[in-house]
Amino acid sequence: MHGAITYAVLGPFQVRRNGHEVDIGHIRQQAILAILVLAENRRLTADELLRAAWGEDAPPSGAKIIPPYIYRLRRALNAGPINPEDPAAGTRILRLRDGYQLRVDPDAIDLTEMTALVDRAREARQADDPARARDLFATALSRWHGEPLSALPGPYLAAYRTRLLETRLGVLEERIGVDLALGRHLEATAELSGLVVDNPLRESLVGLLMLALYRSGRQAEALKLFHATQEALRDELGVDPGPELRALHTDVLRADPGLDAPSPPPSVEIAEPARARAAPPAAEPPVLATHVAPVTAPARTAPPLFPRPRRDLPRDLVDFVGRHREIMTLAGEAFDPGASGSARPIAVVSGMAGVGKTSLALHAAHLVAGCYSDGQIYLDLRGHTTGREPKTPAEALENLLGAVGVGVEQIPPGLEDRAALWRSHVAGRRLLLVLDNVLSAPQVRPILPGSPMCRVLMTSRHDLTGLDSSLRVWLSGFDVGEGLALLERVLGADRVAAEPDAARRLVELCDGLPLAIRICAVRLRKRPHWPISRVVNRMQFEDRRLAELSTHDQRLTTAFAASFDRLPAPEQRMFVRLAVLSSEFDTVAAARAGHVTAAEAEQSLEYLLDANLLVQQRADMFHMPPLLRGYARTLATGFGREHLNVRASPLNASHRSLPVEARSRVR
Repeated sequence: MHGAITYAVLGPFQVRRNGHEVDIGHIRQQAILAILVLAENRRLTADELLRAAWGEDAPPSGAKIIPPYIYRLRRALNAGPINPEDPAAGTRILRLRDGYQLRVDPDAIDLTEMTALVDRAREARQADDPARARDLFATALSRWHGEPLSALPGPYLAAYRTRLLETRLGVLEERIGVDLALGRHLEATAELSGLVVDNPLRESLVGLLMLALYRSGRQAEALKLFHATQEALRDELGVDPGPELRALHTDVLRADPGLDAPSPPPSVEIAEPARARAAPPAAEPPVLATHVAPVTAPARTAPPLFPRPRRDLPRDLVDFVGRHREIMTLAGEAFDPGASGSARPIAVVSGMAGVGKTSLALHAAHLVAGCYSDGQIYLDLRGHTTGREPKTPAEALENLLGAVGVGVEQIPPGLEDRAALWRSHVAGRRLLLVLDNVLSAPQVRPILPGSPMCRVLMTSRHDLTGLDSSLRVWLSGFDVGEGLALLERVLGADRVAAEPDAARRLVELCDGLPLAIRICAVRLRKRPHWPISRVVNRMQFEDRRLAELSTHDQRLTTAFAASFDRLPAPEQRMFVRLAVLSSEFDTVAAARAGHVTAAEAEQSLEYLLDANLLVQQRADMFHMPPLLRGYARTLATGFGREHLNVRASPLNASHRSLPVEARSRVR
């Protein structure tokens, strides 16, 4: 058809006229056109387009945003009035009484041609012509040119993308099945090995590889593969292999003659098939985003999110101790992807500096990593990193999109489009995302995945009360037993057993903070002739205690300073002035110490409580841990009460102006 426009959806979305690519505009505009293309001449209302392209992230203007997009698309496709005699008229977007319709010939979509080729391949296989079927399947697969609809945002296209990926993998399985029927088991073994690595729980692929191995004279390896798959299915899904795979296992064990390879018939060369009109593959998804069934577990039928899933968790601590209740909360049923009815997709581990948030989060992440086969991604958001500004949401999204294989040139400049692209890439995937060192809820809200199959485990010195539906774990210092266990792991059980009273007192002087206990243990380990009591005696005086808690590469005051530097100016002043009070105080005492009104004092106390620089052990009474109080006193001495070095983060600036939330926490 001369002058016709064609559409490619079996890879990055492309529109071509006479073989030349048409510039459709930015990715959201491309997404709206792709939705209209896949609707195949069906009318869509503006609200349907809005929900399909934006989902729950629709702009405040609502469906009013659609007409400007349609206008720009019309100009890009073909300006001017509709001429029925114009062969390119089918590319126009019509404005109907209650919606929009893209007039498109189904043969102009590469998906239609691919589907027709698959149908012809199946007919050839049914007619006992495997050679022709093989060539037709191969030709159909050649129509794919990358991840379908890649980089396009919106829940509808995310669901459609997953269905297309499943379609491609299914066609590939059918082609390999024909290869085995043609006696090409040696070639199939190499291809299937890689596919099974990427899809270890897809039983149909495992069965094909078992058959290929058996026909290649590798019966033992076929049996070993079955047992490995059986173990993986039981560990990850709690199920056994299906009846077909079990039956194949029995046949391999018995060396059933029915498994022997057939004699390969001669290859038949066929001409390139003509484009044919056919229905899309499988069941057609509705266009309404709210009606598209989400891709849920076990999302093992789609190819991996990237060629090799990212598994970049930092190493787990070899001397991790304690936190049994917290580990059960994070790594148990409440954070298990199999418990879809009760699992909450966001878990927040909060607590003061040095309390072991990152260690706990990484330990829990390593325990559940096997449940997230599409990847485990770690990202430090630098919320409290000395000398470095926190990552902005846009910077974090650029890092995450790069981690899932999006090229720099494909990453859009705007925050909203980056967030939409990120959610599209992880939709329906079993992905574990560890966000360490989070500064605030606004920093992470744009980067949270929308898929219930993804889990986010984050750490922060703030409680992040602005995040909804979160599993929250607040960490306090170790109790004496956990502190002694850590001391034994780092210093050695013999030295701790030799001075039990001194060891217990050391844990108490460290406020149970794992970082402080570890620093003391490392110092003592490097000084084998020092008794534990020597360090205890040096730490008895509060004004000297912080000086003892440092090594050549670790200082507890550095961790405290990172928290202090992010505070707004009023909270910095209040934090320092609270150092003159006793260990427990109320709002009235804080107001007097801070030379502010009771309302101002309450606001600052709530902020410091949320930042885990204060704790509340009973109603209306606040407590500053001894080590933090000692740090506050050093600030008062070093800077003076009226001349503090204020370096509050811009990401935190908005918090100070918000109304105080009810964050009282009785512990």
